[in-house]
Amino acid sequence: MGKRVYTPQARSRVLVLTTVDFLCMLLPYGFFFYRTGNLAGINLESLLISFLLLTACVFAFRFAMLVYRQMVRFASAGSFLRMILADTFGGLAYLAIDRTFLSHHLPVATITSAAACGLLLVLISRFTYQWLRRNSKLFVHADAGGTPHVANKVNVAIVGAGELGVLLARELMSNRNSRYHPYCFFDNDPRKIGSVVEGLRVYGPDNEAVALVSSLPIQEIIIAIPDMSPAAQKTLFSRYKQTQAKVMLYDYPHNRLENTSDKRMI
Repeated sequence: MGKRVYTPQARSRVLVLTTVDFLCMLLPYGFFFYRTGNLAGINLESLLISFLLLTACVFAFRFAMLVYRQMVRFASAGSFLRMILADTFGGLAYLAIDRTFLSHHLPVATITSAAACGLLLVLISRFTYQWLRRNSKLFVHADAGGTPHVANKVNVAIVGAGELGVLLARELMSNRNSRYHPYCFFDNDPRKIGSVVEGLRVYGPDNEAVALVSSLPIQEIIIAIPDMSPAAQKTLFSRYKQTQAKVMLYDYPHNRLENTSDKRMI
């Protein structure tokens, strides 16, 4: 296998993440350790050793389980589960070392509380960052004239609030260079109509959605429904074409559609 090379940008990203995580863990670890140390009469030096050991165990398992290889903005439930497992194994490793080699033992409840609160703050920092990436202008690039690209984005409605539509919405929201801005979903599922998916309102069914387009700030419509027959695709395309908005079919790798003069692929 070839040597794995990390760019300076990647190393900087990992350094920032580990620094933020350490600060998130510092407060709860310090609080629970210091409080327990005062109650149990454990000296400050022993508490500092325990603090550093627990922190080292947690970070060791996070690196071993490749937690910091995942970019935060694209992190999913699986990535967060990996972090939870890493912190669990790190806490267990600390307890094993503590009971075997250290002279002063902190209660299991203290270790559990400190690790859980530290993990909670880390996850909150991740969720906050993802939310800001999607909703805040702080992360929007500006062009040479200083105007944010978001001002030039095209509002689009995504037909299909299923896995494929949600995947497309996430991609458009996380890609700062995309010219499209997801505005809402259209879907026929009565369980989804009126709800919010990925922060976007779901309208429907199709006949009502078509009539609604003119009252919404939508310039283009993207159909993102997999496993449709060619006839159903053409019917749905023709229906939304009545809105006078530009209609596109999502060029999903596993569901490529035949080209026609009216279809635009993204």
